[in-house]
Amino acid sequence: TILKKYSSTVATIFTGIASAALFGHTLTVNFMLGISIVFISMHQ
Repeated sequence: TILKKYSSTVATIFTGIASAALFGHTLTVNFMLGISIVFISMHQ
């Protein structure tokens, strides 16, 4: 289950970065805050 948590977190972050690179989306402060919340919630 620990590996599943880490892989889900990495997949979420990678998807956001990939969408910014491939589709030209901007990574806003709100997006970074959202990723931080997801990261913290997955590791509790």
